[in-house]
Amino acid sequence: LERMPFDAAAADIAGARQIVFMGMGASGLVAEDAKHKFFRLGIPCTVAMDPQTILQHASVTQARDVVVAISHTGRWPDLIEAMKTASSQGAKCIAVTTPDSPLAETVSHLFACTTREDTSAYTPMTSRLTQLAILDALQIAAALAMGPDAEAKLRVTKEALTNYRSRWGT
Repeated sequence: LERMPFDAAAADIAGARQIVFMGMGASGLVAEDAKHKFFRLGIPCTVAMDPQTILQHASVTQARDVVVAISHTGRWPDLIEAMKTASSQGAKCIAVTTPDSPLAETVSHLFACTTREDTSAYTPMTSRLTQLAILDALQIAAALAMGPDAEAKLRVTKEALTNYRSRWGT
């Protein structure tokens, strides 16, 4: 973890216009989870989990956008193409993936996720849990980089849930 670029990635996220999380298969579910964590910082977030949506989102990114690709293998051609497109348009690109993958070569911030798992035989579990942990740590780093503004937004979202529960008795 100490060799991962948390500070640089958190700084990019703190100044982001929007964050687009991308992933397919089990990594798409991780991307969906990340969207639910990061939007609470007050940054608009979207998730793209299929090739068409991934490529479309990449095509409209711009400077101050952050694109986060999540992939155990780092070998999905559409995801690689999307990251190249987003990068060429000035978006900051982050990947949570295997360090020796083609996807890893397309990003400015690599969070090397090296787990041993045969995804052809089993539904990924170890890689998914590792990806989730890395993204949790990145969300905390981004909140710290944003300072009191992030703390206020996190408090407001928590209060919204508390108020909802008290109104509906759940």
